[in-house]
Amino acid sequence: MGDGWEQELADALFKHAPVGLALLDRDLHFVRVNQILADINGVPLEEHAGRTVKDVIPEFAPMVEPLLRSIIEGGEPIIRLPQQGPASQGEHPDRLFEVSFYPIDRAGRCVGVLGIVNDVTSRVEAEEELRNQARVVFEAVVQNLAIAQMALEQQDQATVKPALERALSAAKHFTSDVLLRKGTSR
Repeated sequence: MGDGWEQELADALFKHAPVGLALLDRDLHFVRVNQILADINGVPLEEHAGRTVKDVIPEFAPMVEPLLRSIIEGGEPIIRLPQQGPASQGEHPDRLFEVSFYPIDRAGRCVGVLGIVNDVTSRVEAEEELRNQARVVFEAVVQNLAIAQMALEQQDQATVKPALERALSAAKHFTSDVLLRKGTSR
């Protein structure tokens, strides 16, 4: 790509990226943010430029500023740092985010930081729901296998088959649900 593409690429990324994006200068002033990050911050897009992290999101500044300064001073990128925070516009009361920060290098000198904020609340909640369902199914399978084992030991054939069927049914339905979800999430 030659001259001119850099601006178009940056414009497209800031307009279409499905995550919050921020470009900060060495003094931790916002140079540019996208609408998603403005919404996450609860501050209008146009009110970010030229303001510091502390001005825009004071509740996060004590956590974020030292990380940003370490990157500016030659540190390594910070990738997918879990962070919890309040949501704006009446959304879920506590959102879960993964934040990443990358140095922007020009001629061997860090001139700023690119921040990426990904709202992972739905994913984390879905994973928790899946873990809970797996626990319930596991307990049902183990309970029914124990019943079948005891019935076998007592030579109670009438109890063995229904207990095994319940155990297999619980496992089968859980597995089917997981596979159906996986197929529809692509």
